[in-house]
Amino acid sequence: MNYRRLDKNKLLKLNNNQAFVYACFSFKSDFNTGDSHVKQETLAEFCRCSTSKIQDYISVFKDVGLILSTKVHEYKDENGLPRRANEYKLDIPDLTDSNYLTIRKSLLEKDIPANVIGYVLLLKCLCLNQTNTCLYTLLELSNKLQIGYSTLKGKNGLHQKAIDYGLITDDKIKYEGKTITRHTIIDSNILLGEGLNIPDLNLKEHRFEKSYVEQYDIIRSCCLKHKIFPPKYDKSLLSSIMRYYQDETLKMALNQRLPKFNGDIIYSLDYILKILNLSPISPNKEETTIIL
Repeated sequence: MNYRRLDKNKLLKLNNNQAFVYACFSFKSDFNTGDSHVKQETLAEFCRCSTSKIQDYISVFKDVGLILSTKVHEYKDENGLPRRANEYKLDIPDLTDSNYLTIRKSLLEKDIPANVIGYVLLLKCLCLNQTNTCLYTLLELSNKLQIGYSTLKGKNGLHQKAIDYGLITDDKIKYEGKTITRHTIIDSNILLGEGLNIPDLNLKEHRFEKSYVEQYDIIRSCCLKHKIFPPKYDKSLLSSIMRYYQDETLKMALNQRLPKFNGDIIYSLDYILKILNLSPISPNKEETTIIL
């Protein structure tokens, strides 16, 4: 599976560096059981940090309930020499509990500092439910996260770096009679939730939908860029869009036409079709060929 679910309450007990490492750890575990046999050296390489830091963080993960159990597995290598390996069982959020976030592995593989990605993971934990929008001030974020205010603020601060790397955007809005700054996560690897019906490409029934998901990600990213809650994934409606718009042409068309809908919610891809002056392909419409 190319995505993982992480418990928001437990993640908020970590700092941003620890949050990044745990997210990486989750992709080195079994999707269904949470079992992991990853070597600390392998995890350190994936996380771009030292093995000693991994060892320190594993203790933290145990304390906050992200690692449920550990045990030592003893075995013999190909030369018959005794070896020891750690086995971990990681926490897997219950699907019946909505208090989790979902991320794709691609987020962790970006050429972006780990502390910046970790900060955005924590920011996601404080977003309004089922959205990628956060309304807290930087001072409030500092108080809720294990990150100093001086580390967050300013042109060289963590928050501005997340903006510079294209992970989030900020804009001013009116809220409860006051003008506040809204923070919106726009990276498409941080998913809004189950409600968008994004298919898992690793499942047999969805293995041929990669091109559809790629174009849907463009639509979703453009919507988030313009502060619009995106519509659900719909393969048949995407087919209609992809007949005329794909990749850069789709992105260009949406960025030209979506600004007028700033702050709205688009409930269906059918509305995207209307924005693009397209009509859905009728499933019953068949072409008739007459042979003379």
